[in-house]
Amino acid sequence: MAMEPASILEGVKALADATHSRPMALIKCADTDICTWSIEAKAYNHVEVPDMLIGVLTSGDVRWATQGRSRTGCFRRGRIAIIPAATALNMEPVSPLLATTVHISPERTNRVFHIDYGATLLERANLKLGLNNQLIASSLVALDREVRKPSQKGSVFVDSVIAMLLHQALFSNAQAGFSHAPSGLSPAMLRRVREYVEAEISGPIRLEDLASLAGLSQFYFCKAFKAETGVTPHQYVINTRVSRAKELLANTENRITDIALAVGFSSHAHFSSTFSRIVGTSPALYRREFA
Repeated sequence: MAMEPASILEGVKALADATHSRPMALIKCADTDICTWSIEAKAYNHVEVPDMLIGVLTSGDVRWATQGRSRTGCFRRGRIAIIPAATALNMEPVSPLLATTVHISPERTNRVFHIDYGATLLERANLKLGLNNQLIASSLVALDREVRKPSQKGSVFVDSVIAMLLHQALFSNAQAGFSHAPSGLSPAMLRRVREYVEAEISGPIRLEDLASLAGLSQFYFCKAFKAETGVTPHQYVINTRVSRAKELLANTENRITDIALAVGFSSHAHFSSTFSRIVGTSPALYRREFA
C-alpha cells in the first residue's frame, strides 16, 4: 500500500527509512500507526525511533542487538518485541520476515492513562525481545486483520486493543507510579455513556469519547464498564446497533440497506453478518418472522 511521506508518523518513517522497505499495509488511529512490514534478509540499523514499538513476528527469524543496553536476542515466529521510545538497535533477519508493529506516541499514552508523563514512561519501559506472550501476540494479529480489511469494529475496537497493549507493555510487571481506578461506574456515569451511544448510533463511536464521559482513562474505563455491564464497550455498541436495527425492522418498511446505515454499519453485508451472528437469523428473515 503506497504512502506519501507526509502521511507517515515520525517513528514509522524512521523505521521505514532504516529498513528501506515500505509497509504492506497501514491504518491510522489518531496518533498511533499500525503497520505490517515485509523485511528482506539483510542487516540494517534502526536509529532512535521516537515512538514505542510493540510488535509480533509473524514469519521468519531475526537477531537483535541494542546499542547502549547490552542486550542481544534471537527470536522466532509468534514472539513479541517491546522496544522503548528512543532506543537504537541493529537487526539481522535470518530469513525474509513479516512483522506487525504498533507505534505509540507520548500523546496517546497521556490520553489513555490520564497522565502528563507519557514520554518518560515510553523511554523508561523495559526492553523485551523474543517475549512469549499470547495475549499481546493475538491482539497484534487482530489489529493486523483490521489493517488488511477494516470492519465496523472501527476505532472503539482499535483503541481498546491499544489501551490493553500499552498497559501490558508499561504496567504488567507492577511498575510503580500508577494509581488504580474504581472497579465500576456510577449510575450517572453509565447513564451518560448509554445516552451518548443511543444519540450517536448512526455514526462512529470512539472509545476515547466514551471514557471521557466517565472521567476515566481508556484502559480503566474498559475495565470499569465491563465490571458494571458484563460486556466490553465495543460489544455494547454493537449490541445497541443491533437492538436499534431490530426495532426498525419490526416497525418500519425501510430498506435493509437504509436500516444498516441508520444504525452505523458501513454496508448491508457487514450488517447482515453481524445481525445473524448475534440474533441467530438474517435481517430479512427476522422481519418476515416478526410480521
